[in-house]
Amino acid sequence: MQVSDIISRVERTLFDITNVRWPEAELIDYINDAQQAVILARPDANSKNVTMPLAVGTRQTIPSDAGRVGIRFLRLTRNVAGDLRAIRESSRVALDNELPNWHTANPSTSIQHYVFDNVDPKIFYVYPPAASGAQVEIIYSALPAKATAVGDTLTLSDNYLNAVYDWVLYRCYSKDASYAGNLQRAQYHANAFAAQLGINMQTEFMAASGQQATPTPAAAPQVRTGG
Repeated sequence: MQVSDIISRVERTLFDITNVRWPEAELIDYINDAQQAVILARPDANSKNVTMPLAVGTRQTIPSDAGRVGIRFLRLTRNVAGDLRAIRESSRVALDNELPNWHTANPSTSIQHYVFDNVDPKIFYVYPPAASGAQVEIIYSALPAKATAVGDTLTLSDNYLNAVYDWVLYRCYSKDASYAGNLQRAQYHANAFAAQLGINMQTEFMAASGQQATPTPAAAPQVRTGG
């Protein structure tokens, strides 16, 4: 997805191809905001699948290095070191009830279970506790790289082009919401943004296998006035 493509479409919609009211730098800021809004609604929109060395013990933190700043844990798939054993998600309550001292169990390089809580999105726990040398395959959501120029390529795939386009127009019309009709235009594009992600989520859910719960469509952002 090219920044220039989105800006061109937005400029034509706004009848502002010379950027009198909405400078290119401002549109690029809105595009970056759009990327973050998409990731908040769809963490899988920029998922990373990498091999991760584990810290010794149960408590682990998702990767957060240059170029792939992790924002949310998604899942572990398997061990990488040794037996390539699959890793299953477990309930913290179940582990706490059945093995109250699981945090101090004998360490191992072969992980059997992981525990994750949405209230602490960058942290997960493994059982048995990881021994030195343990490595796993992790899938996590990363913050998209920020665009800084019109010639940049966005991290998000083309599947989210329309959602980004609608978010940018929502922000543009919100800037001039005091003008007749712009408040309604802003709300229209806010709803279109939410609908895009909602349709994507429902379609992908129906096509995927092994899913247990219907995802909740993204809610439309509230229109705000001002710059």
